[in-house]
Amino acid sequence: MKKLNALLCSLFIFFGMQTMMAQSPPGGLQRVINFSADQETTTKLLEKIEKQTGLNFVYNPDDLDNTKKFNFSKKEITVEYLLTQIFKETIISFKSTGNQIILFKKPGKMGFEKTSGPKIKKSLVVSGYVRDAQTGEAMIAASVHERSSFISTITNNFGFFSLTLPPEEQTVVISFLGYETQELKITKTAQVQINLNASNNELTAIIVSATEEEEKINNPIESPRMGLLHVSAEKLKAIPSLAGEADVLKAITLLPGVSQSVEGSAGFYVRGGGPDQNLILMDGVPMYNPNHLWGFLSTFNPDAINNIEITKGAFPARYGGRLSSVLDITLNEGNNQRWEKNISLGLLSARASISGPLKKGVSSIFFSARRTVLDLIIAPIAAVREGDYFQKPNLNFGDMNLKFNYKLSEKDRIYVSGFYSRDNFSLKIRDEYESTGSQELNQATGWSSAFGSLRWNHLYSDKLFSNTTVYYSTYNYFDKNFREIKGLENGGLANVVNRSDYSSMINDLTFKQDYQYYLNHDHHIRFGGGVIFHDFKPGISSFSNREDDEIILSSETENTTKATEYSLYVEDDFLVNDQLKINFGLHASALGVKDTTYFSLQPRVSARYKINNWISLKAGYSRMTQYLHLLTNGNLTKSSDLWVPVTKNILPPASTQYSMGAAFKLGENYEVEIEAYYKNMKNLIEYKEGANFLLNTEDWESQVERGRGIAYGMEWFIQKKKGRLTGWLGYTLSWANRTFENINFGKTFPYKYDRRHDISLVGNYQLNKKWTLNAAWVFNSGNYVSLSTSNHITANYGGGDNYAWYTFPSANTSTFTIYAINPGLNSNPPSRNNYKLPDYHRLDITVSRKKITKRGNQSEWVIGVTNVYNKFNPSNFSQSYEVVKEGADERIISTTQQYALLPVLPTLSYSLSF
Repeated sequence: MKKLNALLCSLFIFFGMQTMMAQSPPGGLQRVINFSADQETTTKLLEKIEKQTGLNFVYNPDDLDNTKKFNFSKKEITVEYLLTQIFKETIISFKSTGNQIILFKKPGKMGFEKTSGPKIKKSLVVSGYVRDAQTGEAMIAASVHERSSFISTITNNFGFFSLTLPPEEQTVVISFLGYETQELKITKTAQVQINLNASNNELTAIIVSATEEEEKINNPIESPRMGLLHVSAEKLKAIPSLAGEADVLKAITLLPGVSQSVEGSAGFYVRGGGPDQNLILMDGVPMYNPNHLWGFLSTFNPDAINNIEITKGAFPARYGGRLSSVLDITLNEGNNQRWEKNISLGLLSARASISGPLKKGVSSIFFSARRTVLDLIIAPIAAVREGDYFQKPNLNFGDMNLKFNYKLSEKDRIYVSGFYSRDNFSLKIRDEYESTGSQELNQATGWSSAFGSLRWNHLYSDKLFSNTTVYYSTYNYFDKNFREIKGLENGGLANVVNRSDYSSMINDLTFKQDYQYYLNHDHHIRFGGGVIFHDFKPGISSFSNREDDEIILSSETENTTKATEYSLYVEDDFLVNDQLKINFGLHASALGVKDTTYFSLQPRVSARYKINNWISLKAGYSRMTQYLHLLTNGNLTKSSDLWVPVTKNILPPASTQYSMGAAFKLGENYEVEIEAYYKNMKNLIEYKEGANFLLNTEDWESQVERGRGIAYGMEWFIQKKKGRLTGWLGYTLSWANRTFENINFGKTFPYKYDRRHDISLVGNYQLNKKWTLNAAWVFNSGNYVSLSTSNHITANYGGGDNYAWYTFPSANTSTFTIYAINPGLNSNPPSRNNYKLPDYHRLDITVSRKKITKRGNQSEWVIGVTNVYNKFNPSNFSQSYEVVKEGADERIISTTQQYALLPVLPTLSYSLSF
């Protein structure tokens, strides 16, 4: 508790310093002056302020009331205070943009404005879609604002926006970083289609910058949401990655508050939560295992990605079902203007994509496919042939994305999405004996994911937008073993066939509807709901043992659970005034499983208070509930993990998170975000000592313990978005602990991914139009594991070294039994997670070269090095024991061996777009 108090105290001190600093930032409304006036009109006052400060006022002279005269005599007052006094009883408001101050009429309540007569004029509403002029793809988070009043909004995930304006001629500005800005003159309510052209300025490729209006819309100072970070497709591809493969999951672990797992292990960890507490959405569909190669690579093809958004805290009410984070990935729609193709080849995989219009300007299709090349390289090298003995290991993975969209009308559009991914790791062994016969062994382990979805966008009015989604998804983990012995006649061996198959599946059928209602520029309301029909099969197994065509053993089991999950939500982005903006809402959910029903109400609220254009303070509160558990096997989160629903005996995990922070600008080039959080979790599960779900999937509830967790910390995030050099620095200071009544004697122990310090430094330097240098350095405290520090021998000890083996299941049960050769040799970890692995750090560097070929196509080479200084970063360990006799005594020698999977590796890839 002392650590938490010190943490919160330091944050309050920081806020206090920033608030004091905010009293006198440079320029604009906060400029301090001595001012006096004697019977001056409003226009004369403005001229006098301009002359004294050098500021410029932009306004319509007809809007000002010059009948009133003012008297002032004030010392050391800000321009903001002076203007507030001048216009406090008028309909005039003001905003500062650099050295200019814009005066504009306040819009009336609920989008209406009173005039001098009895007639009330209805507000103008401009709505529509913003798309890329070259491809027709929706532009997510494009800025849309009215020039003088700066009433603003951004486009949603489908490129749609709605803006309510005062009832007079308005100028609407539409902009997006890297694209030419467009302006529209609006005199009446209208629906529009905006097509933005990419900027032709050659310096855009070198100097990355945004307009002042864009920065006001798309910076963290304006947003009330906390723990929200964006990674664009362009930024994703610029981050150095393993073997030249741009990867979503590796990119987000470079953000503060997000921890990577160890090499060769899947999952990422957010603010002290587990990998099952992350909601990963691909075009709105949850992904249960988004990994290839046990976490070395994700299933998200970088060529198929349009936008990435991760939320770590103060979740909006529209999200539910997980405790720690939401990773929302939007896929490319495809080019509806012309056909384009892309091919890429790297050290890990080859990929290709194609997109184009089925009907120009109306429909488009996008298809991408990726396949590993490792099996073509490693399998021949790893194969062993010695006489009659043959061994061949193999591994491969692949994935496919399909997306089709069709514009039915100006108000209707449909989207069809499909996805398939598969990993397979196999080992084939054949051994022939001259006199007795032969033996053949085939093993295969892997997993697959797939989904198909249909979405319908409908515009009910200028202000009401809806998205209806239906999807079916499936995830399957499998483990297959086949062993055949063929004995020669009189050879001494029988003909034996052993076969065992194990799989775990989860199938979902979902229907949901989401609505967005743009009441006016002060209120952006979302509401909706959905239902998910879950079909869990966490343990499907079969076993057979046949000898000389006679079945000796045979068993087949299937453990199936069906559950139905419901959700409803409502949320509102509410602009109280220029300083205060709030996002608040309520998420309600329920789960029916067997004869049990759970219900949960989850309030969410986050707010920002903008002190000025340079700094804002934020706070948030959220409650989350999830109805799924991930059963993990061993110390590492491998892809053999199984998903199971809550039951009558295992309650739903829940979390309550409090957060507070600040966002501010340092000059014109840097943005800084700092955030502190405290998260309390309950109904978490951990396996009992020695338990393993692969040994008994039918009665997994008896193998787990229920407990609670606490996580708290602070995160710093500094971004540089302009200039040749761009990038960010992230630092996280955090604590994560677990407490279980029947584990570790009821004492609190550190979570295995309790990492005290986590640092990431990412830089991109644009050398010129063709060459870019990218680098990423990471450092984090080591993971916690349980290691034995003492051992003892019991009366059952039988001599020799300690190891174990497993029997096949019997004919009547799928339960495996462990027999220890030396049952009396015991190891004793003194406590759960008593040992911290060494600190982890690594440097990755890549250089990319883009070039236009003679045929006018764009090509790119990416070369570099992963783990530049060849740091040995342990990812796993093993312990072995040996009993040594010393005279009449016996002593146990324990040896711990650490393993690293990722040495210094080259990075190489080539891509061609045509």
